[in-house]
Amino acid sequence: MVVGTGRRSVRCRSTSPTSTQCELVSSWWSQKLGPIDILVNNAGTIEPRGGLSGGQMGPFVDSDPAMWHRWIDLNIYGSLNCIHSTLSGMVDRGWGRVVQISSGASSRGLPSGHSTYGAGKAGIEAAVRHIAIENAAKGVTLNSVAVGPIAISGATSNPEIDKIRAGVPIGREGRPDEIAAAVLWLSSDAGEWITAQTIHVNGGVYHGR
Repeated sequence: MVVGTGRRSVRCRSTSPTSTQCELVSSWWSQKLGPIDILVNNAGTIEPRGGLSGGQMGPFVDSDPAMWHRWIDLNIYGSLNCIHSTLSGMVDRGWGRVVQISSGASSRGLPSGHSTYGAGKAGIEAAVRHIAIENAAKGVTLNSVAVGPIAISGATSNPEIDKIRAGVPIGREGRPDEIAAAVLWLSSDAGEWITAQTIHVNGGVYHGR
């Protein structure tokens, strides 16, 4: 998709990137490829732990407070650091797109042990809305894409996660390319009038205003 637009893209992987790390990476890639016009924050944890998915902590009442920061640091601070390191250049050039990958867990309660994960996603969605309004007149848009259950090879399977997957009204899990299509739309000139929004792409799992 990116190649067809005449642009170049780079995937950077990090665990809870710090402000200094993000500034260094942003500067380095800008020198190698040119200005960063589009940032997609695809923050998430995928490694299973004791039969739990990357986003599952387990029941909050049984949780270890020392673990709460895991999802807050990654989803809020890690994403904010990435945005902060690229935003000023976008503002200076008068054009930019930031797309934050979020989750339906930000918008509804689940019995699946996702309390701190949902808190992290809800927090970064809120921050994105505020930053979007601050920069709305500067040619820069910021939006979130709240993703529903996605079919991923080797994904963790447990009863609570399987219930969510089985409850998709469309009748199947989503595909990664369907999420990419929403990101591409928001990143393009066609998305110029869309900012400070959370777009739910989930097969109907979460719906409403």
